[in-house]
Amino acid sequence: MGAMAYQLSYESNIDCIVVRMDGKIDLKVVKQFVGDLARLSEEHGCKRILNDARGVSLNLSATDILRIPKFVSEAGLKSCCRRAVVVSGYFKDASLFETVSRDYEQDVMVFRDVEQAKHWLLQRE
Repeated sequence: MGAMAYQLSYESNIDCIVVRMDGKIDLKVVKQFVGDLARLSEEHGCKRILNDARGVSLNLSATDILRIPKFVSEAGLKSCCRRAVVVSGYFKDASLFETVSRDYEQDVMVFRDVEQAKHWLLQRE
């Protein structure tokens, strides 16, 4: 696949892991990303994740999208974390993704505005 489809960084000033995703994302990349994210979260003891996926072209079916919360749970990122996912434009499966994530005890919201996502992440512990 050439270049990495995502970059992870810990921003200590807001105690948040920031994920920037670009290009085509498939289930293989998602699995790898979730594992890397879990390691970084544990390393920094960080419970907030801002996933900026505005530059992503999803190569995932609705079924694949609904498998993501299971991968997250298996990686150990469950109720301990609060995740904001920022998308560009309309994400038809956003509501379903949030509901399935909650079924896995995950605190996840999908946003189109990065500032709204940051506000939600930081508003409560």
